[in-house]
Amino acid sequence: MKAIQLLIAHKFWKYDLPCSFSYIRRLSTADAVRRVQELARNGKIWVLEGDIAKFFDTVDQILLMNRFLHEIRVPSLENLISRALQLEIGNLDAFSPFEKDMFPRADSGIPQGGVLSPLLANFYLYPFDRAMTDAGFSVVRYADDFVVMCESEQRARDAYSLAERVLQADLRLTLHPLTEGSKTRITPYSKGFTFLGLHFQGGLVRPSSKAINRFRESISTAADARQGFNLLATLSKLKHMIDGWANAYRSYDCSDEFKTLDQHIRQALSQYCQYHGLMIKGHLLSGKQMQLLGIPSLESIRERRSNQQDNDARHKTYARVA
Repeated sequence: MKAIQLLIAHKFWKYDLPCSFSYIRRLSTADAVRRVQELARNGKIWVLEGDIAKFFDTVDQILLMNRFLHEIRVPSLENLISRALQLEIGNLDAFSPFEKDMFPRADSGIPQGGVLSPLLANFYLYPFDRAMTDAGFSVVRYADDFVVMCESEQRARDAYSLAERVLQADLRLTLHPLTEGSKTRITPYSKGFTFLGLHFQGGLVRPSSKAINRFRESISTAADARQGFNLLATLSKLKHMIDGWANAYRSYDCSDEFKTLDQHIRQALSQYCQYHGLMIKGHLLSGKQMQLLGIPSLESIRERRSNQQDNDARHKTYARVA
């Protein structure tokens, strides 16, 4: 599948509109965040938060394949692509009706994590991007998660109406309704909203409460002493999680959140060590002990990155002057 992806990818670059930031060459969530902030500064201060219900599970494979094959015009690839889209789970005839309902239908959906999935997802949503852009709406989309930045509440409602119509009629997808408690809602930029695991409010961008709670739970699970004693494996897992989370959020306004989470990490690892008799109960690991165990703090990673960026900026300035 990787070979096929390399062979056909260039045919689909034309479907990557400027409003799309997911799975695009040289673009990231940081670019999407900057675009949202730029639009807000330019007067787009009403936000339509859009969420497509179970996108990856409900993509119409027949519709996708018809459009896909029309584009690549290589019929010999049809069987290969079809097999890539199927979610193989073994002999379904051996499953009970209840067990079958636990899996998506074989004729719908795109498997998340597949080599072709990013390309197919963006290609499938191209008609949505095109319709919204042609209507003059400022869309920022990342996979199936999107916001539309508008100058008024009415304009945001118009954007919702168009998005709902295009997704349902043209792509056979469902946009969560504008109801209380829904993932789809309209809100003033100043009151805050969540997008891409980040909370935007008052010009600041921080990790969302959901993202923070998920990370806390992951740390607690990784350092759960009841799973047995394997100190090296536990430390390696924790370090990997901390590095990943810090790299994802260090560019945002997260100093307070990082400090609070560092305390949680220290507490969780201390309890692990206490449980296995590595330290006296009631004591906490010191910052130096955490370093000796190879566990960095989120705040130290953020500060190190910030210092590196400052140094890089100074070097660039010096090079221009020289």
